[in-house]
Amino acid sequence: MRNRRDLCRAVSGCTNMSDLLFKCLSCGKNLCVKDVSIGRSFSCPECNKEVIAPEPDFSFGCPHCNTDLSAPDSMAMQNVHCPICENIFTIPAVFRSTPSAPKVNHCPSCWSKMPADIYICGYCLRDIRTGKKHPVSLIPTGL
Repeated sequence: MRNRRDLCRAVSGCTNMSDLLFKCLSCGKNLCVKDVSIGRSFSCPECNKEVIAPEPDFSFGCPHCNTDLSAPDSMAMQNVHCPICENIFTIPAVFRSTPSAPKVNHCPSCWSKMPADIYICGYCLRDIRTGKKHPVSLIPTGL
């Protein structure tokens, strides 16, 4: 039986790029390919089902040998063997800050969405600052 380093090399045919760690979707086996194999398909060595190497979502280093590795988000906090030194380690979790959504107000009367810089509801004419309804005469005419 081949060791993990040979398997990684045999699947991708390359030895000088970053390794991509991911799971077979059919059997759950941890797999490893070189990053030049991203998007390519091959047979899982465990179940022989077709597997496509996914795009990685983050990169990290093996804590034992510092080998450059990458993985999809689904591999975070999974225990794996390093394809080079074969030590077991846990893939780190990656915490990304989510971009803040634009501020949106809601009319307390009709619950319509309103941009943050608008304070009079375009549907019910309620001023969200005071809660009072504005007279219809404030609506522009002649348009």
